[in-house]
Amino acid sequence: IATWKPETLILVGDIVDSRAAPSEAIAWLREIETLCPELILVEGNHDRGQVKRHFPFLPSYQSGDFFFHHGHEKPEVTGKIEITGHLHPSTRFNDGAGTSLKLPTFTRELIGNGREKWVLPAFSPWAGGHPADSGDASNPYHRWACGKERVFEIA
Repeated sequence: IATWKPETLILVGDIVDSRAAPSEAIAWLREIETLCPELILVEGNHDRGQVKRHFPFLPSYQSGDFFFHHGHEKPEVTGKIEITGHLHPSTRFNDGAGTSLKLPTFTRELIGNGREKWVLPAFSPWAGGHPADSGDASNPYHRWACGKERVFEIA
C-alpha cells in the first residue's frame, strides 16, 4: 500500500477469523486507514465481533463494471466483472518425490455475455485454500500462482 498509494482499497471479507485477535485486527485496519484515502470493507462470513463494531462493513460494493462481494452468498451481480474471495483458491505443485508446495492463486473465468468472475487469493497461512479449478469446464479459465517473489500464469 505504501508503494502503490491507492486512492481506494477494497477488502473482500474475512478480515479476521471470527473473534480471533480482535485488538490486533482493529489496530491493523486503523493503520491501513492512514495509508489510503478510502478503505472499503466487504463483509465476509467470518467477519463479526469487535472488528465489525469498529468499522462499517458492506454486503457488496460496486465501482463501474466491478462488483465486489465475499462470495459466501449469491447476490444479484450487477457488474460485468464479479470479484470474490471466499474460496481461497490455491495451486499445489508436486516434484514427484513427495515434496509439494501450495501457493495462493488468483483465478479469472470468462462466464459469458462479456462477464467475468475473478477469485482473489488468500495470503494468510491460516487459509487452507481450495484447488483452483473452473466450476464449468466450457468457460475459458486462467490461473496465476502467487509466490513470495513473483506471480506466474499456470497453463
